[in-house]
Amino acid sequence: MTARRDVDRMITTWLGEIGAEASVDYLDETLDAIGRLAQRPAWTSPGRWLPMQLTLSRPAAPRAAIYLMLLALLLAGVLVALAIGGAPSRLPPPYGLARTGLVAFESNDGIVVASADGNGRRTMDLGPGVQWAPTWSRQGDRFAFWSASGLDTPASLWVADADGANVREVTRGRTFQVDDGFPSITWSPDGRRLAFTTQDGALFVTDRDGTDLRRIGDEARFRAEPAWSPDGTLIAYRGHARSVDAPSGAYVISPDGVSDVEIGIPAGPVSHLAPEWSPDGRAVIFDSKGDIAISRRDASGRWAEGPLVLGPFLDYLPAWSNAGTQVSFLRELPADLPDETYALMVVDVARPVEHRVFPGTVGFGFQCWTPDDRAIRAIGPDGSRSVLVIPVDGGPIVRLPAPATSTTDVCPLQRLR
Repeated sequence: MTARRDVDRMITTWLGEIGAEASVDYLDETLDAIGRLAQRPAWTSPGRWLPMQLTLSRPAAPRAAIYLMLLALLLAGVLVALAIGGAPSRLPPPYGLARTGLVAFESNDGIVVASADGNGRRTMDLGPGVQWAPTWSRQGDRFAFWSASGLDTPASLWVADADGANVREVTRGRTFQVDDGFPSITWSPDGRRLAFTTQDGALFVTDRDGTDLRRIGDEARFRAEPAWSPDGTLIAYRGHARSVDAPSGAYVISPDGVSDVEIGIPAGPVSHLAPEWSPDGRAVIFDSKGDIAISRRDASGRWAEGPLVLGPFLDYLPAWSNAGTQVSFLRELPADLPDETYALMVVDVARPVEHRVFPGTVGFGFQCWTPDDRAIRAIGPDGSRSVLVIPVDGGPIVRLPAPATSTTDVCPLQRLR
């Protein structure tokens, strides 16, 4: 037996002897002292002021219930993950600032795409024949274009996904003679419908799958360069009577063709080219007699035209920034310079202060802002044989060679979320 066990045995024996001999003789004194103590205030007892549910002791949850609860949480997580992975990607708002995606343009009778910095250039495989006028949807998920066996032959309208896949015909066998030098296609803001004009001035509206193709507006007026409004209720266009050299004005028509209203006073045979909506849908901008004009819509729906940039220069083809605070346009340079050379200008809408974006020149053609408003896409001063991406902060210009027999000035760039 070890010494430790001997000590334990001695302590046990000693405690037993003491416990047997001792007796409690102070019970009365203890009870008397307790009776003289003051009672605690009610607030010191949580059961008096906390809800009963918080003071009750929690019963132990059965183990089976805990397992079922954990299994339910796990199942819910799996369902959420599947929903996120299987749902279509969220598209950017159709108006306002967005990330800049691809620049699409024509080259060698085909459609070419490239990043705004000039990288990743590739030609889309969109089928036989020639394709032109690539026009991105506001969501940036697909683009529309014209396709024909040749530029001088009737064309059909087609749509493809952003990567060039899933090419399908919209006009379902119907062909039209269309202009290859001016924009003629516009998307509805929700990307479900398209409007287009033909070379003889007819305006059509169709669903993007080719259903409900119909002409709108009376045949007495020539219509061109349509632009769908941000709220989807109107289509702006350049229009004029069918008489020779009739002055052009700006108009808006409802997609059903019922309402057709003049918003820009006719001013000349080549005036009001491609009127363009402000991002908030409250105004339309256009050139008129060499000035930049703007027509605003009030709360009652009435339109009023007013000047934005007045002479003494000749200014053309304005375009809204995506933020809606600025407008770019082309200014004709003195006659001693080569033909078709223009200065790229920008003006603030709130206070019409204008400035030149860069010291170089651009060609006469429709220009537009990149979705992030950091640059302006224009055509080169070389007879539309190149596309320029010009930073508004004075950074280096990107030049994209575009050898082509077609010189369509379609401008919108792909928007990314």
